[in-house]
Amino acid sequence: MAAGPGRPRACRAVHRGRADNLGPGRSGDVAGLDASAQLLEVARRRLDGADLRQGDVEALPYADDSFDAVTAFNSVQYASDPVRALREIERVATAGAAVTVTTWGDPERCEARAMLAAIAALLPPPPPGAGGPFALARPGALEALVESAHLSAERAIGVAAPFLYPDVATGVRASLSSGPAQAAVQRVGVDRVRSTVAAVLEQFVQPDASVRLDNVFRVVLARARAGPWERGEVRPGGDGTLVATSGVPAEHRVPAGSRRAGPRRSDRISAVGPCGGRCHRQDRVPGAGGRETV
Repeated sequence: MAAGPGRPRACRAVHRGRADNLGPGRSGDVAGLDASAQLLEVARRRLDGADLRQGDVEALPYADDSFDAVTAFNSVQYASDPVRALREIERVATAGAAVTVTTWGDPERCEARAMLAAIAALLPPPPPGAGGPFALARPGALEALVESAHLSAERAIGVAAPFLYPDVATGVRASLSSGPAQAAVQRVGVDRVRSTVAAVLEQFVQPDASVRLDNVFRVVLARARAGPWERGEVRPGGDGTLVATSGVPAEHRVPAGSRRAGPRRSDRISAVGPCGGRCHRQDRVPGAGGRETV
């Protein structure tokens, strides 16, 4: 979300492609990305005017420093390289931007695990080492992953997120829209997937014929770091110079003695290496006597 003026701490409402109720004088434009063209069409009908694109979380189609807030809803754990996905999030976030990453919580507290297991049984075995939907559910796992991507994890919370449907038929329809369910449909046919999902939902029917699956999601609230200066990856090398420390890969290092134009706001060091994107950012530069100048 690109917001202005100022950076919002939370988005409380989204209406016609804009986020409102961010605080006095604050609002923002909403952008979204998903791998499913069909689900994006649903989103476009509900969020007219939002910038919604189909793409890969490991190669976000946005420029550096595009957003003041970034959220990843139950997506990072499915990436082939979750660290790369999070580093892409860090790349498109402005320095200090709020970043929220959500994954499934403790499987013992997620009744939807029965649904996930039933659908998984219709699919080919996952590749060796694949973590699955609950790969980041254990305490500390998501925080460690977030930190490894140059984001600062501030705190982790559990959020109750029950799946509620007025009846089994509605629950089946909703469940069939998920990525794993669609993959199963392609493999075994829609009728078998529909009957499999219905059998699971029948276990959670309430006295009023509605369906309820109680779940808890794990949410890490983080911040995009300002750059290699704060991470200790560069140090002052003299008047107007920055020298990379050993913490930066050789192919990304700033040569010793590199001259800078002088301290100015939003000055940055950009490096493009084998990762295919800018790996480090600098938003503060050393002023006279080694002080930071913003």
